[in-house]
Amino acid sequence: MSRERTPPPLTQLPRLVFGRSEALPAASLARAHSHPFGQLSYAGEGVIEVTTPVSSHVAPPRRAVWVPPGLLHEVTTTRPAAMRSLYIRADQTIFCPPRCLVLRVTSLARELILAAAALPPDYDEAGPAGRLAQVLLDQLAALAGVRLAADPVHGDGQ
Repeated sequence: MSRERTPPPLTQLPRLVFGRSEALPAASLARAHSHPFGQLSYAGEGVIEVTTPVSSHVAPPRRAVWVPPGLLHEVTTTRPAAMRSLYIRADQTIFCPPRCLVLRVTSLARELILAAAALPPDYDEAGPAGRLAQVLLDQLAALAGVRLAADPVHGDGQ
């Protein structure tokens, strides 16, 4: 039996990057939904699976899944997981072409993700927190993709 969870009802972001930290129980499920902004889901512990209409993306520890703005997706876990979600404004084109990606998270990117997830929603974009968000975006754009995705349409990883 899955434990259903509801994503935050955001229609727009209060800042360039908006972070959340969640301790997900085993068998958690966020039913299919989309956002008008991008989402980076980082697995600090456990495994997160992000499923879209055409593919499935798995993020074990030290990996993250990028979901571009507007893409229908659901998020599940089979065991407990610690997830950091970063919602990123749609005008930030850090991954082109815009598609789901599993990313290898470097030590620096990990620390930036953790720090950004702990920022208050109304952080000062012109101050240190805003600069942290900018450095985070630079680091995310440089992350290498990994083949931890199954594409049922083509039968291979992305």
